[in-house]
Amino acid sequence: MRKATFAVVLAAPLVLSGCGGPATPDATPSTAVSPASSSATATTTPTTLTVSEKATCTLLVGPDEDGPLIQYVNGVTSIDPSDQAAVAKLVATRDEVKAIAKSANPEMKELLTALFSEDINDFKAAGTDLLTRCG
Repeated sequence: MRKATFAVVLAAPLVLSGCGGPATPDATPSTAVSPASSSATATTTPTTLTVSEKATCTLLVGPDEDGPLIQYVNGVTSIDPSDQAAVAKLVATRDEVKAIAKSANPEMKELLTALFSEDINDFKAAGTDLLTRCG
């Protein structure tokens, strides 16, 4: 099962590049802020709890290898771009993986970010490393 999953992970960027529209950046353009307005109000940012690598892997892969990472990779390799329901489900699964990444340690977070890269080499390296770590 792991070898099949690995093959699917490596094939995913090829399928991703052929479906959907152009990728949009996650970050919004920055705007200039005057020093007076940025120092006028101090806001606190909620702290995100960082979980262990093992916990992250459990959330990603699932106990029966049916977690959101596996669902995402399988969905990418089998999606019909004209099936809007399937595309919506794939986007929801991708968002679930990204939500898990928020509580991952910095190394895992970097790998999960690279997993969604448009660069196939980044994708392969991240997928291989994630499967090795979580295997």
